[in-house]
Amino acid sequence: MRIAVIIPCFRQAHFLPEALASVNEQRLPPGVELTTIVVAGSEKDHDVKWRTDFRAAAFIPADPRGLSDARNVGIRLVVVGVAGDHDAILPLDADDRLAPGAIESLVRHVPTTDRPWIVSPDAQEFGLRTNRWPLPPLANLHYQNALCVSSLYSVSVWRLAGGYDPAAIRYEDWDFWLRAMRRANPIVAQTHEPTFLYRIHPASMSAVDACRDDLWRAMLRLRHRSLFTPPELAAAAETARAMPEAVRAELDRKRAWWPEHAALDLERLTDLSRPIPEWSCLPPLPVGEEGLPGAAEERPADVP
Repeated sequence: MRIAVIIPCFRQAHFLPEALASVNEQRLPPGVELTTIVVAGSEKDHDVKWRTDFRAAAFIPADPRGLSDARNVGIRLVVVGVAGDHDAILPLDADDRLAPGAIESLVRHVPTTDRPWIVSPDAQEFGLRTNRWPLPPLANLHYQNALCVSSLYSVSVWRLAGGYDPAAIRYEDWDFWLRAMRRANPIVAQTHEPTFLYRIHPASMSAVDACRDDLWRAMLRLRHRSLFTPPELAAAAETARAMPEAVRAELDRKRAWWPEHAALDLERLTDLSRPIPEWSCLPPLPVGEEGLPGAAEERPADVP
């Protein structure tokens, strides 16, 4: 099994050596190979001094167009790009770490199947807090994020889900899991082992955006309308229409990058009489008896 660890990094170069060391120090089970892809969104993040002494295939410079896009850039390289021969993806944000033995634990729970699959650990905080985050039941995924951001999953999950959605200003991974469950119908294993280490610091997303949780949840529901009731959607639309100007400006910036994406148009997003087309960062991909194609495809023009 070839696993690609995808690390988006934007103005977090001071944390990056810890994330990389936590990957490099993993014990690999027999037959498992690890590749690290760092998607660097600023010149400092891409500095050569961070490239030494760890398993890395590439540092990729990328325009800072958000976390979802950074993940997609890195994953495309190992799925449909020049290194398109990987079997599984493991996202890891630059300010977080893998616990010792994380890869061994995750691989141990990988099901023997041709179907798409996801293996998700619990999270252990470090830094300003040290709480453990046990995963809630998967049946609660509509209302609680029941899968860890740093879950190991088959590349078919990403392809069938259409990648991470850039319209998700926050809760990018939760949005991805909801779409993956609908489109890929994966086998899911929750390990309940705290092998993902989540850093709590003053600039972490959980600390900065807690006051806007209702808004992020509202926008999530409006992008996944089939999962929620009409009263829930009406309340979500009302919350979204009242979003602060700073969030509206962020939405407008993303719309300039992806003008065809209906969920980035606030008027369209909150108009419950009009459906929101399904998003994908990939063209339609047929699924045949021998699995999803792509390993021999040409490198996409937007992958540096």
